[in-house]
Amino acid sequence: MLPAALALAAVNQWAFAPVEKRMLERITTIADDKSAAASDEDRAADGSRVPSVKIRRDMAGNVMVDLLDEGFELPVPPVPPEPSASAMPPPPPETPADAAREAARQKVEAEMLAGEPERRAVIAKAARDAAEIARARAEAEIAAIDAELREAAEKSGKVTVIRQLVEQEGLWRQLTDVALGRYFLLIAWAALYLALGNGEQLRAAEYREGEYRRAAKAAELRSLRYQVNPHFLFNTLNSLSALVMVGRAEQAERMIQSISRFYRHSLAGDPTTDMPLEDEIALQRHYLDIEAVRFPERLVCEFDVPDDLMSACVPGMILQPLVENSIKYGVSATTRPVTIRISAREAGGFLILTVADDGPGEGVESGSTGIGLENVKSRLIARFGDEAKVESGPLPAGGYATVLTMPVVRNIC
Repeated sequence: MLPAALALAAVNQWAFAPVEKRMLERITTIADDKSAAASDEDRAADGSRVPSVKIRRDMAGNVMVDLLDEGFELPVPPVPPEPSASAMPPPPPETPADAAREAARQKVEAEMLAGEPERRAVIAKAARDAAEIARARAEAEIAAIDAELREAAEKSGKVTVIRQLVEQEGLWRQLTDVALGRYFLLIAWAALYLALGNGEQLRAAEYREGEYRRAAKAAELRSLRYQVNPHFLFNTLNSLSALVMVGRAEQAERMIQSISRFYRHSLAGDPTTDMPLEDEIALQRHYLDIEAVRFPERLVCEFDVPDDLMSACVPGMILQPLVENSIKYGVSATTRPVTIRISAREAGGFLILTVADDGPGEGVESGSTGIGLENVKSRLIARFGDEAKVESGPLPAGGYATVLTMPVVRNIC
């Protein structure tokens, strides 16, 4: 409020300063002229004396008019010169109505001139009253402004203290926000560090678990694979012993050479990895060559494997127990020739391997413990899971067959 009042006073002073200056100059000039022309008594007798005025400006910048005891006459406007008779047009003829109007006008002028002193006195009194009212109002406004200034001065100390408290509170709030922000940031980093550490430990545990599972699976496959070799070796040694006992040394030597090639081929690979079907078929040829020494007249071998499946991957020596069962339950159980047929085909993304014979038609269900067939099932399940299956049984036309089904896998063995 105070700055607005000061600004308004400055504008008021700037706007009315030239007017005030001209008024003061005009009043001074008129007063000097009247003082030189006549005395105060003559002016009072003439009725044209009016109170003198004093113009000043209050603290708010308003122009104040003070009426003083010494007066001066209001300036009388100059009387224009009367035109000459020659320049004036002839007056129109006067009528009775014009005469009546002229008489009424003269009467009004006479009344106005008669009441001129009273009217001037009323105007002077009204001016005094207005000046007193303006003075009182200005003094009241000045007193109010002074009271406001005093009150503001008294409160300035409290305002300063309050402002300092507010500023201190804002600074404390900022410090608190910064501290809390850093605290939560530290907690977030700690939580992130713990989460990353736990995740790393979890991944390490999962990796170790996977390694353990792979090691267990490899151990199982290795154990199953090693179960094949002793069983096969036991049978071949019995056959070799029989050949020696009957004096068939040449055939015994041939069998020993075949056994050497068979084991050289079978032991060259990792028992936990797959091998191409081509190598598996070659191993079975070596094995059948060994058995052909025992049954030269009764064993006939056939192979039906397409060339495009030779690169398919299969578990090592997966067919050897099946071929051995055909020798044991087909060829050895009869005196007539028996054909063992090994075939392979692909159907619906699966590799189907079949080992069949046309022997008596008796398989492992006829009283054998079936260790070789169970070994094959376990190895396929360990390698392919539920996608692999083993089916075996007698054929309708005679003989026995075992069918292995597994997914087709190429070029990774």
